[in-house]
Amino acid sequence: PYTLLPRFMGAHRLVLPGKPKVHFIVMTNVFATHRAIHERYDLKGSTQGRTAGAARIERYPETVRKDLDLKAPFRLKPSARKAIRTQLHADLNFLREVRTMDYSLLCGLSYVGRDDPVTQEPAAQEPASQAELSLNSTLSDDAALKGGAEAEAGGGEAGGEAHARPSALSVEMQLQQAALRSRVARGGGPASNGTAAMVEVQPAAPSARQLSAEPSALQESGRLESRSSSISQSVAAGRASVNTQLVHRQQLRPLPAWVDAPDGAVEGNMGPDDEQVFYFIAIIDILTAWSPAKATENRAKILAHPLKPSSISCVPPLQYADRFERALDKWL
Repeated sequence: PYTLLPRFMGAHRLVLPGKPKVHFIVMTNVFATHRAIHERYDLKGSTQGRTAGAARIERYPETVRKDLDLKAPFRLKPSARKAIRTQLHADLNFLREVRTMDYSLLCGLSYVGRDDPVTQEPAAQEPASQAELSLNSTLSDDAALKGGAEAEAGGGEAGGEAHARPSALSVEMQLQQAALRSRVARGGGPASNGTAAMVEVQPAAPSARQLSAEPSALQESGRLESRSSSISQSVAAGRASVNTQLVHRQQLRPLPAWVDAPDGAVEGNMGPDDEQVFYFIAIIDILTAWSPAKATENRAKILAHPLKPSSISCVPPLQYADRFERALDKWL
């Protein structure tokens, strides 16, 4: 019951008019947690081409790292390490029986006290999910709404090129200022004694007709704040729902021996002066079968790397599982 293999929730088919049928499966998420994942590792046990590159990792810390990027084993508690190794051994025996290969050990690291990782260049991110695209679209609409409100209130400053039509309120203020300047020039205003004076103009309250005819910048700002607040509440509610479901799952079934929290987090075995870290560990991508195409790929890569044939990723299932299990000593 505590397998580290993927848990499949369903197989589905999507049919759209004029489009080919799309078949897809739904699996549980290894990182179904409220914690920020600061480092991700995809480990196969091979070495040929298994690095994300030091320059890329330095620039984009959220990049998925590979075997050669792991410089030291994960620091697990002895009891957790033993329990995970026992479960991984059982899972690998199953994968040997079904003759699959090319799977990976997915490991996520969440450091306590660190902020969410920030991508410096959006183009380098992984493709966004549909939910993320929907949220980004909503935020973009809000930004456009705010920009339009600022352009209306500021005479087109937003965007540098916009020329917004002045609102009824701004026209009213301009008329009052012009009338006051005329009074001062004729000597009938507060500066009639010839000395300079600071004049504070209090705009008249807009009429109901003005407000109904054209929404003011304040109204637009209120709409923006209300929409942003709604998004924040939705995100908070989603996180609370995830936490509630995790706690409920813990109540239904005891946690594995190596897990320290309902979200599957494994607490690191750190010293008092070390940065505290939680690990998330699972096996992914288990559906690749050994086929004639994979056998051809194996022969081609052996010819390309004759001195280190075992370093390539594409090898027969039994060899793949044995190498994977030996590599656990370097990872855990």
